[in-house]
Amino acid sequence: MIEKDALSSVVDILKPETFYKEAHQRIYQAILTLFGNSDPIDLLTVTNQLRKTGEIELIGGGGFVAELTFRVNSAANIEYHARIVSEQALKRALIAMSSTILRDAYEDTTDVFELLDRTEQSLFKISESNIKKNYADMSTIVRMALNELETKKNQEGLTGVPSGFTNLDRVTSGWQPTELIILAARPAMGKCLGKGTKVVMFDGSLRKVEDVREGDLLMGDDSTPRRYLALPEVRSECIGSNKKGH
Repeated sequence: MIEKDALSSVVDILKPETFYKEAHQRIYQAILTLFGNSDPIDLLTVTNQLRKTGEIELIGGGGFVAELTFRVNSAANIEYHARIVSEQALKRALIAMSSTILRDAYEDTTDVFELLDRTEQSLFKISESNIKKNYADMSTIVRMALNELETKKNQEGLTGVPSGFTNLDRVTSGWQPTELIILAARPAMGKCLGKGTKVVMFDGSLRKVEDVREGDLLMGDDSTPRRYLALPEVRSECIGSNKKGH
């Protein structure tokens, strides 16, 4: 609630049930709801969300939520703090599991093989809950991507590495860190130039694509130079033909 972007660092580490106190569980669930709706997360929005769900009095009122923000001055160490909370939750789960196993093991009527099976399942469940999830549902990803594009559109100039295509850079603001860029098109749209295809060099001359060499300057779509950095060779199996292009 102190820093709006801090949750992204711990959303894979913490779950509502990770917290010991029920009040903290409800507060964190409210934060996750706001995060899923792409709403801002701060003291006011979290309090309002708890009021909407009728939980504000159950957790101790708005004063209790505000008090949580007074205990730390910054979210700089949020991931480290989150791992401490997660470790303590794992310890509690192991203690509870161990107590159950110990109690059942002393029972003469307990089937030892059934007990062993339940123990394995319980331990696996605890271990699985500690695995960092690296996936999200498609609706969340699309919503986040659209919000990011909208933010970039409102910024002036390029915020990433230029692609060399003016119209594309105008939409994407350049290639951004951590992005996986996939360029695709229908057949015969020019993804690969066939042997003998002529391209325009930066000096205005025409040259066959197979004669272009690394370091040569080509004419860009905005009349600025494009240096040819690599010379890949691609083989494409097409229906009724075998073509080779660059």
